[in-house]
Amino acid sequence: MRRADLPASVLRRSAARRRAYFTADSERIVSSNLGSVAVASAMVLALVTALSAAARLVSPLWEATPAHAVVLGVSAGVLAVSLLLRHRLAARPVASTAVCLAAEAALLALVVAIDATATRGMPGVFLQPACIALTAVIVTPYALPLVVALGAEVSLAVLSAALKSAPVAQFDAFSCLIGMVVAVAVSQVTMHLRLRDFEAREVLRVSSLLDSLCGVYNKGALVAALREYLERSGAHATGAILLFDVDHFKGVNDTHGHYAGDEVLRAFGEALRTSFRATDTVGRFGGDEFMVLAPSLVDERVIREKVDRVRAAMREAGERILGEPVTLSCGALFAQGRAVTYEEALRQADEALYEAKRSGRDCVVVRDYESGESPARRAGEAEVCG
Repeated sequence: MRRADLPASVLRRSAARRRAYFTADSERIVSSNLGSVAVASAMVLALVTALSAAARLVSPLWEATPAHAVVLGVSAGVLAVSLLLRHRLAARPVASTAVCLAAEAALLALVVAIDATATRGMPGVFLQPACIALTAVIVTPYALPLVVALGAEVSLAVLSAALKSAPVAQFDAFSCLIGMVVAVAVSQVTMHLRLRDFEAREVLRVSSLLDSLCGVYNKGALVAALREYLERSGAHATGAILLFDVDHFKGVNDTHGHYAGDEVLRAFGEALRTSFRATDTVGRFGGDEFMVLAPSLVDERVIREKVDRVRAAMREAGERILGEPVTLSCGALFAQGRAVTYEEALRQADEALYEAKRSGRDCVVVRDYESGESPARRAGEAEVCG
């Protein structure tokens, strides 16, 4: 058996999938759970009403009690409260989870009371469908709805043993066991479907952000990430923006064909991904031009080292794909603890890139960001060619 197929490995993968789901989809889960409490309340209302009618048909001696009226009233109250609090708790996952679990516990406690004390010695008929329904529609970390359901099932079994005849109590205990097994199975199926839906949406989301050819962010996602970073940083932006361009890329397409050109761009994306940190944002800005956003990177020496690593990787890739080295030009702009606008940063990085091209290409020009529309070349600006 492969190690990946061992039970421990399967459990670790399942736990990782759940963590990813509850972390990345928390807002949707909160909204869904709050809506599910309303649905669960409505379901309990419907189940108690329908099963009361069925019980009366099966046993003409059965009569509704004040407990049934209490369940109907509490269910209606939970339904109203969940609808009123849905928007207020949308951004508070812990509070919303507590509300959902409290609602589940309250509804199940009332159902237990009916099945244990209001059925006139008959087996309980309400708890099992209520547990299955509630654990299916409410989802939280660590399967907490199942824990609440287990408490309700145990409570009914204990109360039945104390208040009902032995045969009826045994029947209730057996139904509690079966109901819990079904609730676990249904909740797991529900979670599996939720995870599949989440992962399918993640695939679509990621594919919408990535450049299909190079496997890095596309221009829209890249620009959005840069704008978000600058907006979040405010007057204290610290990091580097690097613009890369393949030298004479049109000649590559004309001489070696567009397939070879695509292979060069794929290699370019791979070289950037492996040369920069996982926390950096790498994207294709357009054509053969790529951009890297590297937060907190302000050391010119480190910037040049990373650019040189990319240049070396592309020379090797060019020899492998074209039989000749591929060279790059790069304009790098860094800022340390200052206000930076997207438009000005892009303009200054673009100027640095074109200065590298005017200097003979196969260069990196590094600039310190300056406010204003016409930044002069600083004494500390670095240019590396060849």
